Amino acid sequence: SQRPGYAARKWIGSCSHWIAKINPLGTLAAVSYVLLGDEIFAATGDRAWLESKLASLELAAKYLLSRQSENGLIAGAGFYTEMPPRHQWDGVAQCYVVHALRKCAGLNAALGRAAAAAHWQAQAETLAARFREVFWRGDHFAEYVHPERGVIDLHGLSDVNWAAVAYDVATPAQADALWP
Repeated sequence: SQRPGYAARKWIGSCSHWIAKINPLGTLAAVSYVLLGDEIFAATGDRAWLESKLASLELAAKYLLSRQSENGLIAGAGFYTEMPPRHQWDGVAQCYVVHALRKCAGLNAALGRAAAAAHWQAQAETLAARFREVFWRGDHFAEYVHPERGVIDLHGLSDVNWAAVAYDVATPAQADALWP
């Protein structure tokens, strides 16, 4: 008798990191939840299952958007930690959130929900454009944006570059610049 999505909200809200101020794994649960839902639907094609789970999957996507800062980027990091952790707007997280939002759009489209699909796609493309604007350094993407130090770009080609290529966040020209 619980409301739809209650378990997902409880699960997503329980995932935090011991560095609470930074919470470098802040996007992990919600992104993983959406991607898992997409994988289940891709494997089964079960529209009834998707119909019953879509509200919960959209709550996870809404949570991701709730982490959007005034600068247009999603606060938090992705799927790993460094010491010290990337503090505040991680490039890998931006790419994974774009990917998750696009998957949410695709799940809605699979059920014929064109308006919802367009909404999630627009959110994904807005974030992708902001990511490219902030992170692109002319021949590669920066690692993250620190709230006090600004853009952090110490490693040249890092995981951010390959996440941008893997999830089609990089433009074709940017991907071509990265491959050599």
